[in-house]
Amino acid sequence: MKQLFFHLVPVLAFGLVLAACDNDSDEWTQPYEFAWSYGAESQFSVGKPATFTDLSLGVETREWSFEDATPATSTDPEPSVVFNSKGIKTVTLTIHFLNGQVQSESFDIEVFYPLSARIKALELTPKGCIRLDTPVSFGLTEVEGNPTSYQWTFEGGTPSSSTDPAPVVTWTSANKNGARISCRLTRADDGMTTTVEQTFIVGNYPMLHPIPEKDYDPWRFELSSIGKWTLWNTTTSADDLTTNTSIVSGGADGSKQALKVTLKPGVIYQLFTRDNWVCNAQLVAGQKYEVSFWQKTDAAEGSLIVLTGIYNNLPSWSWNEYLQVLASDHWSIYFPDIPFEEQVEEMFGIWSNIEYPLTETITLPASPELMPSAEWKQVRFEFTATSAKYESLLNTYPQFALLSAGSADVNWYLDDIQINLIEE
Repeated sequence: MKQLFFHLVPVLAFGLVLAACDNDSDEWTQPYEFAWSYGAESQFSVGKPATFTDLSLGVETREWSFEDATPATSTDPEPSVVFNSKGIKTVTLTIHFLNGQVQSESFDIEVFYPLSARIKALELTPKGCIRLDTPVSFGLTEVEGNPTSYQWTFEGGTPSSSTDPAPVVTWTSANKNGARISCRLTRADDGMTTTVEQTFIVGNYPMLHPIPEKDYDPWRFELSSIGKWTLWNTTTSADDLTTNTSIVSGGADGSKQALKVTLKPGVIYQLFTRDNWVCNAQLVAGQKYEVSFWQKTDAAEGSLIVLTGIYNNLPSWSWNEYLQVLASDHWSIYFPDIPFEEQVEEMFGIWSNIEYPLTETITLPASPELMPSAEWKQVRFEFTATSAKYESLLNTYPQFALLSAGSADVNWYLDDIQINLIEE
């Protein structure tokens, strides 16, 4: 983790003056402050860039000097330099302030011979994921500086730590956000240390992603916007998303929030993200995938019918004003290398918590694991993206059908929806 070293020095006889306005005057006063900082991943290393920052206020000119470094001097507010040899080096910052005062401060830093490496892992999937219940061998590559000891940490792994140069670790729980692996290296002869780290997805490769920079999370509901969901009321032929859904606290599996859907009795609702193409999955025909999500309900046991399906559909009219605000332009902004192609609806899998007549000739068998209860429960199904029309499936999404057989409104809760690639 990057460390920031900050130093604040009073400015000569006039001290530290902060910007302020007198209560009886609108006249602004120039602040004067002598301050500097420097950051480093650990210690400074020979031949590696080091950055220093002048944070002073009221500066007219400045000059840095660096002992045995390239460059040896600089007038930049944030110079980057390389030290040429090991040892204690002196850095000096001289400030000429706008009021004519001059102040100079020196400080010493210790420069070491480099110590660096990169983490490598074996037995990964083609996408670079860690397989569950499969031992993974870790080690280091591109090693520089002859480390003599190692302190590994493995988030969620067994063992969770090791001092072995080449440890073997196993995971039993998935982590689609990535497990953090770190190794602290130490060199005995001079005490030099550095920490290298890397993140690996544990389990199947995720195909659904939020867009944090737009505060946009349709799948875990942890950000401000849930994206373009539709809650279609088949009785009124209207979208009831605004009136019948809300974000509530207390999500599944330790998450902060979840989606609450209020269902009126006897009404079939369809909940889907077809028009949410900026975050929907892009799949490959013939590949095997899994869909999973967490659900619960306050409906009486067995009174809520839930169907789950996986669809691909990219209508020519799928662009709309809501997504224009988020995307700010069009498809090519998000997918510059993928031409827009209208794709008719195809279904890759559908499941029901009860035996359900889908058509006059097709009845879905019951999938009891899909039956919701008062407690959060994760549901998982596998499917193959079998398409008769397309090789690249541009807009694949989950769809739920919900029907309450009770006599009063009930609530159904949804969280952490995933579509993941199953790598053979």
